[in-house]
Amino acid sequence: MDFVRAWVTAMAVFVLASLVTTIAAIRSDVAEDLDDTTVERIVWNAVPMLLTFAAMTVLSGAVRPRSRRFDPRRHAVATLAVPTALMPLALVYGLLTGPAVSAWSGFAGAFAGTAGGWGLLHAARRLLRAVRRLRAAG
Repeated sequence: MDFVRAWVTAMAVFVLASLVTTIAAIRSDVAEDLDDTTVERIVWNAVPMLLTFAAMTVLSGAVRPRSRRFDPRRHAVATLAVPTALMPLALVYGLLTGPAVSAWSGFAGAFAGTAGGWGLLHAARRLLRAVRRLRAAG
């Protein structure tokens, strides 16, 4: 049951970010004018996926109760399950609906965002431990 909060948070972030990205694409004509091999198309797909998956990972890890974060395996499953499950789904959807370069750049962005978000969670946890030690020593 302790997974539910993290998973719902990750899914909510994904839905919200998808809506924002879709609205941005509809309101701008940039997406229609891009060639299949341009850097702009790669950036147009990779950057939103990177930001979305990083936010999913960080927020799903942050909403877990502190007492539940001590088991590293359970924390990893709770934090990474939704982003990891959505990566291949996003890739397949991208391959079916658009050019391959867009799908693969989005997948790369999602992978990098998930890995970066996981790294941020660990860096924040180490920083908090160091601050606690300094307070206890001082």
